Amino acid sequence: MQRELQTYLDGGGRLAIISQEAAWWSSIVVGEDDPFLHRYMHVRYLQDDPGGRALAAAPGDPIADGLALQVNQDWPDEVGIWRTDSLAQPVFRFVGVPPRSNSAVTPLPRDVAEGNLAAVRVSGEPRLTRSGVEPAPIPYRVFYSSVTLEGIEDDKERTELLGRIVGWLTSRHTVEVGGQLVGYRGVGTMLHALARSEDPKTQFASFVWDFGDGSPLLQTATPSVSHVYKREGVYMVRVEATDRWGHKSVSPARAVVVHPSLGTLLPVSRGP
Repeated sequence: MQRELQTYLDGGGRLAIISQEAAWWSSIVVGEDDPFLHRYMHVRYLQDDPGGRALAAAPGDPIADGLALQVNQDWPDEVGIWRTDSLAQPVFRFVGVPPRSNSAVTPLPRDVAEGNLAAVRVSGEPRLTRSGVEPAPIPYRVFYSSVTLEGIEDDKERTELLGRIVGWLTSRHTVEVGGQLVGYRGVGTMLHALARSEDPKTQFASFVWDFGDGSPLLQTATPSVSHVYKREGVYMVRVEATDRWGHKSVSPARAVVVHPSLGTLLPVSRGP
């Protein structure tokens, strides 16, 4: 079964693992160095049931933001993010469990970046840089939680959480450069990020622009931007769009033609 899941994820699959014993089973039954646990879930099993019966959202997490969950479930696994270079992000932490950075409790293993976690998410996103586009480091997305949905006491919070998990897993979008593709030196050229999603309700949180003229990358909260080119020429422009879930897409490069300033093109009236 693991082999089939690995093939599915390597092909760009989306997977939610919601099980109180998945990490325990992989670590104890398969072995502590289980490649699926590390490579795809990006976690390490720490202990069975740390004792917390409430979950706190990791600050700024798009899935957990605003949720404080009460749990009615025994034996949820405590996991830690495996390795400091992991692509995993914390989603929920156990409340009322001493942090493992405290010397009075068992310290974190050396290969674990953060513990006390009940849920994490794993994804890789493309990124726009000054030197071009960095491709996504992994093609898949995984959401993992050791607290099951039926273990969440409040029905509304359970429904809300499930919708967010599905939204984070399935969100897909593209972006293109549009707007004023012919401009003039010294005059603002208006450009637009044309972001499109399979879900018409998708909200976009930010945009990053590379204007192709060596100027610093510019981040904006809105899809429209004005840029002043100092020299005439043809510039290859790209834009990166980030949706509310933190997923990114990067546009193909598009040419913007900049002519000499308007004043140099207008004939001078010499009178009658």
